[in-house]
Formats: sequence, C-alpha cells, structure tokens
Amino acid sequence: MLKATMFNSLHDLKVHAYALARIIEKEPAWARQYAENLWSQSPSPTPEGAGATRVATPVDPRLGAVDGDWLRRAKASPLPPVSPDRSLPGFAATPEQTEQFTKALDNIANNFQQGLVNFGAQFAQRQKDQDDEAKDDADGDEEKTGGGRDKFHAIMSLDFKRRLPTIEDHDYDLDNYDMMFDSTIECYSHGGRKVTAMDKLHLYSSGFKDGSTRKRVYDNMFRKATRAKRLPKEAGLIMNELRAELRLYIKETKMQRQVRLDGEFDALSQGAMSHADFQTLCCPN
Repeated sequence: MLKATMFNSLHDLKVHAYALARIIEKEPAWARQYAENLWSQSPSPTPEGAGATRVATPVDPRLGAVDGDWLRRAKASPLPPVSPDRSLPGFAATPEQTEQFTKALDNIANNFQQGLVNFGAQFAQRQKDQDDEAKDDADGDEEKTGGGRDKFHAIMSLDFKRRLPTIEDHDYDLDNYDMMFDSTIECYSHGGRKVTAMDKLHLYSSGFKDGSTRKRVYDNMFRKATRAKRLPKEAGLIMNELRAELRLYIKETKMQRQVRLDGEFDALSQGAMSHADFQTLCCPN
C-alpha cells in the first residue's frame, strides 16, 4: 500500500499513484487527487523545504481511510472532482509530462502482453513437436525415428559385411553380376549414408580379376574419363557407358547360349548327390 512517508517529494508519490491508476483502470486525475490526499494526511514534515509543513488539503470522503482495504474501495469509488486549488504551490505536472508517462505505461503493458502471446505460441509449438515425436516412436518406423536408426547401427556394429560379387571372363552372364552388385550397394546404403556414384564406379571393378579382359576395359575407360575431366561429376553416366562397353567385348550369341544350355542340361545327373542338392541344380527357381 502507498504511504506518503515512503517518498521524498510529492512528485515521486504522484508517479507511483499514476502507475496504480493505470493498473486499476482509473483516470490520471484520480491518481493526482489520491496522491495529494496521502501527502496532506502524512504527519511527518515535508522534506522539500526545511522546517516547512505540508499544505492541508481537504480529504475527499469517498477515498476513505488509508488502510489494507484501500484497493477495493479505490476500484469501486467514482472519479473525485478536481479543482484548480488542489495542486501544491511550486509544483504542477504539465500535460506533456502526463502524456509521456501515460504512453510509457501503455508501452509497458503492450510489451508484457506481447511477451505472453509469444510465450504461449512457443509453448504450443514445443508441445506439438513432442507429440509428433511420440507418435513416430509409437509407429515404429525405423527409417523416420531416431530409435530405428539406433537399432540399425547396433546391428551394423556386429561387423556383418556382405561381400561384393565377382565374375570371371568365361562367365557370360554379366546381367546377373550387375544385379548382384546393385543389390549389395543398396544393402550398404539402407539406413545410412548413401553410396555416391563415384564410389559405385570404384567398387564396380572389385569383382574383376586383375589382368582379366573386363578389368582392362574398365581401366581404359576410367583413364579416358579422368583425362577428359569428367570425374567425379559424370560418374553415373560413365557407369552406364562402362556396362554397355563390357557387353561388346565378352558376349554370347543366341546360338552359343542355346548350345551351352543344352550341354549343361544333358550333363545333369544326380549321381552321389542328395535329392536336395540335385534339386537346387535342376530346379533353381
């Protein structure tokens, strides 16, 4: 509660009275009257003049006694009448000062309200993000949630590695080699960093034996692309060109393939093999 003895001057008391009026939605005139009444009722001498006494101002009965119940009565009381002789000699608040103080209070109230709005929006967004994360965890999608990635990396920490396929020059089935190579690369890329086109181009030659025809074709095309400065920008395009080029060097005509398959079929014999082993040879599909 406000007491006149807490302030060194009437001006300081009026500043706090104006702030109080702003909070309880009263006019500045009410605050000025309230401050002057408190100042005049204070028994202690005013510090503004040595030995001077306060100017007695008639107390408006509607303000009531200054006690613990003053706020309730202040909100309920109407605006007291203001007369020119209410102000003290030697001090008068100009309209400009009053307007500046009112604007300052308005800015404080607006900033406080905007801060509450921003805090509420941030809290709502944080709550929404937490709900979305909880929903993803419940779905168990290993590719979207962090828990799924952790499980995948835990399995990879067992050092489970799949070897890249190999092919000899006497094997004409390059399509099967390409299929197995692409499948292995997809397994390595799943759940982790994607293998780049340049890395795939380097790994593709690992299935060719050193000194083989396919290895020499690969080395020639890689050297040619390097000199033309096509790598690593055009690694994917060079990979497609390499696969087409390899099929021009070691290839099998339709007649040769038919003869080879007929010979393999005629050579099928169970012999000492078990039924399961023989079935994998004659019925691979």
